[in-house]
Amino acid sequence: MDSAKIQRLREHKIPAVEIDLSKLPRDSLRDAINEAVLKTATRRWLYHPGIEAARATYTRRLAIEKVQGPPAWVEAMQTSAALFALPAEAAANGTSSDAVTTVKRRSCIAANRS
Repeated sequence: MDSAKIQRLREHKIPAVEIDLSKLPRDSLRDAINEAVLKTATRRWLYHPGIEAARATYTRRLAIEKVQGPPAWVEAMQTSAALFALPAEAAANGTSSDAVTTVKRRSCIAANRS
């Protein structure tokens, strides 16, 4: 779709999705077309009012993070993920993931207490 048409969608705040059916043969049966439109074809938003609001929120958050650093929940998620990850060397030598997780939890608890 050309940029003029997309601009009109924006001006009138009309949500629109583009569905790419170019890989579908022109003589496709109705079932194949339905399958492509509803499930398999590539699609993208041409315009949606929520996208602009989400983009503005994301930009604002990035600016805040540049000044203040990432929010506390990011570090908490990274710590949690690290606690339950099985290191490659443990998997290679057959060490139990439960044993590795217990050691990691204990060392994390000890680090947080100090």
